[in-house]
Amino acid sequence: MYKTRLLMGLLALSFLFGMFAVVAEAAPRTSAPPADWLVFYRTATEEQMRYELRHGLYPTNALFIAAGDNPNPGVTRALIEAGANIEARSHCFRAMTPLGLALLRNNNIGVVRAIVEARANINAHTGGGATATAVSIAES
Repeated sequence: MYKTRLLMGLLALSFLFGMFAVVAEAAPRTSAPPADWLVFYRTATEEQMRYELRHGLYPTNALFIAAGDNPNPGVTRALIEAGANIEARSHCFRAMTPLGLALLRNNNIGVVRAIVEARANINAHTGGGATATAVSIAES
């Protein structure tokens, strides 16, 4: 009888502490998530991107779009600091790395600089065998 009550008490305590731990881990959002993530990646400020990263945004996926289309180097740095894989390959754009997309599509050299400063491989080849630099020169 005593062991049963002790076990029930321990179970109740573990449930309560577990419930509080779950509540403590979830950071409350102060705004709704973006309705259109592609538009967000292309137009976000550094502060907006850091906010979404704190609330579960996966940085590598965002880096592909931001590197190519977001002119703010602070956004690129925030994604890299959050752990984005700068050597990942795009599945839908010639197997480019974020550096290749930045060279090809972004008009701000600061974005390219942020990726290079993070030690991206500047000699990485696309799926077709050319380097990102060669592709960006050929496309411009």
